[in-house]
Amino acid sequence: MKTDLEKYFYLMAFLLIFFFGVYWIKGLVESYEPPSGLVVNMQAEIIKKSDKQKELRQGAKFWQHQLDEVRKAIKEPEEVIALSHQLNEIKNRNYEIKKSIEASVEKTLIESGLNTPEAQSRRAARKEIERIEEKLENSETTSYLQSRYDAAIKRQPALLNLEEIISLKLNNFKN
Repeated sequence: MKTDLEKYFYLMAFLLIFFFGVYWIKGLVESYEPPSGLVVNMQAEIIKKSDKQKELRQGAKFWQHQLDEVRKAIKEPEEVIALSHQLNEIKNRNYEIKKSIEASVEKTLIESGLNTPEAQSRRAARKEIERIEEKLENSETTSYLQSRYDAAIKRQPALLNLEEIISLKLNNFKN
């Protein structure tokens, strides 16, 4: 008959083996998943050890994924410009809707006789505050988009070079 100490020992041994097994299987499964994002430096050297294991297991698939990520990064300036245009369209539509609502409210106030000088003064103050807030928000958004665009443009030469290096590596795997 086993003592409580022996039962405890067997239970701990089982749990230890079980958790190491789960950890090993998790690592094995992850090594077949594509890397998350660009995982190489600008000389196409793999940065992390876990990504090196992925490259060993995946081969050409790994490098194709890296090539796709580089090409996506190369297109970033175009995406920032498109985002800026979309944002401007939204702002213009918002402005038109806001003007329409203000005109409707103004008409209702005049018709109801609630358009007193005091109410007009409060609306004018509120409009001025909204204008200042909108101007501040627009300048912050423009500044963010401009800095993102500038950074993307600055990276272009290195990314184009990286695209060429990865293409060569990919061709070596395919041949």
